[in-house]
Amino acid sequence: MAQQTLRQKAGAVIGGVGALLPAMIVTGFLPQANIVPLPLWFAVSAACGAVGGALFVERRPGVGVLLGALTGMLCLLMTITYVQARATLSDSLYKFEFAIPLLLSPLPAWAIWRLLDGGPMSASARR
Repeated sequence: MAQQTLRQKAGAVIGGVGALLPAMIVTGFLPQANIVPLPLWFAVSAACGAVGGALFVERRPGVGVLLGALTGMLCLLMTITYVQARATLSDSLYKFEFAIPLLLSPLPAWAIWRLLDGGPMSASARR
């Protein structure tokens, strides 16, 4: 596996933090910061994900913007869903459980990227 560049690491941090903070705010872990409606938090997550994706995908930043925005919004949606489902099962939520949606949300974008970049229909696979 190739070593990540500083640009890719910065993209991952910007995308991750930009998706995690709105998720924590919306789910009630930072209630004093919840000053805007939910659709605006989705826009913030999408924007941070887009910037992170553009930095992370160096060869095709346009695709990185789209997939990063998808990942940002998906992370927020998955976190809201996970916290609501978890709240029905138990009154407590461990801090590390926020990592579950954060780690799972990039998987659909990664799968799309693999299809676009190195999947069975790409030019490099046909050689």
